[in-house]
Amino acid sequence: MATYCNGNLLQKVSTGSEGYYSFDADLLTNYQLLVDTSGSPFTVLCPVYGILNDTLTISDSLHSSRNFALVCKPGFDLEVRSTVGVAHPARYTNLDIFAGDGANFFGTHCANGISGTVTIIVNGPLTVTGASNSGTTPSSVNGDTLVWNIADFGTLLSPYFYITILTDTFAPMGAPVCVTTIINSVVGDYNLANNMGSFCFPVTSSYDPNIKEVYPAANIDTAQKELTYTIHFQNTGTAQAFHIYVDDTLDTDVDASTFQLLAYSHQPVVQLKGNAVRFNFPNINLPDSNTNEPLSHGYVQYKIKLKDNLPIGTTINNTAYIYFDFNAPVVTNTTTNTIATNTGIQTFSNQHSTFRIYPNPASNSVNIAITEDLLNSTLTLTDITGRQLAVTQLSINNYELIIDGFANGVYFATIRKDGGVYSKKLMIQH
Repeated sequence: MATYCNGNLLQKVSTGSEGYYSFDADLLTNYQLLVDTSGSPFTVLCPVYGILNDTLTISDSLHSSRNFALVCKPGFDLEVRSTVGVAHPARYTNLDIFAGDGANFFGTHCANGISGTVTIIVNGPLTVTGASNSGTTPSSVNGDTLVWNIADFGTLLSPYFYITILTDTFAPMGAPVCVTTIINSVVGDYNLANNMGSFCFPVTSSYDPNIKEVYPAANIDTAQKELTYTIHFQNTGTAQAFHIYVDDTLDTDVDASTFQLLAYSHQPVVQLKGNAVRFNFPNINLPDSNTNEPLSHGYVQYKIKLKDNLPIGTTINNTAYIYFDFNAPVVTNTTTNTIATNTGIQTFSNQHSTFRIYPNPASNSVNIAITEDLLNSTLTLTDITGRQLAVTQLSINNYELIIDGFANGVYFATIRKDGGVYSKKLMIQH
């Protein structure tokens, strides 16, 4: 949702399954409200042209019940939307993974009658001890790989898959826990780009439950286009928290207009004005940790794109302030990303240069098919942490790379020649 005045964007808000939203107006003047459907599975049915006009005056300064009717876009969109979790040594914790009908995030369905599979691969110093979705268990479990056979994505009671992990007792602080989720379905999904997603977070100690995480973390390169932030909070007081809000000021090197709410533990009212975003949790009634430790936790997650052409050395910082009722804010850690490398060149000087990688996901081997001008280029295979696992020269148009010795997970196949770089994501699934 967005509000404009004289053609200028003033505020954006995000909503989830309940559809609530609100704007704060600074001036008594004319405003236009509209729904941004570019990244959603819906189009606006009414009002006409998808715009509501409001004029605020001294005698009429509050407008309510400004509703929009939305309908599903033709087809369907299955998506891997979010992964939220924490890992503490020698403790059981949960992973919440949104994968399925994208419309389910908003409390409805657009993928009725669509079948397929959801595959989740968990890597790190841990053991998977349990998993469920809408009360159902995985169809198969093979070590770190879990597969659900979904007969109808439109009938899932929840798009969230819940996985319980036990982190190793002596897992080092900062060790990555990485989750890769893949959706395979019948033909007709109009956005295949979001059918696979990877997310990593570090092993942390349990002494500070109010933390902020960013993925990817630390150093990034110019190929990175967006960052995902997760804010975890816990009521460690002596009574329930009736209301909570989180203030978050976005770095000036991100594009605030691209903000997208991904996931939450409790329905928030989200308002974005300039670079300041507030997550309101009215009447959250979050119990204190002494009364009910499992239910004393909450989180909110969003993603946002970086501005274009940021130079090497640019740092992107972020800190959140968590307010429990009328108490002073709890200040989280500050996340910092630094653009440290320039490996993100995604095209060759010859715009027709390209390569194809198949099958994907792959098991024992994968084929790398290249155009003629890429003969004698260098192929590098790296894992999600950037660790180089294989390097070879491509002297033929169709090269078979043996991968049966690699663990399940996400990898990147990168071809370099004459200063040009092109990279594709590879999923290994045995």
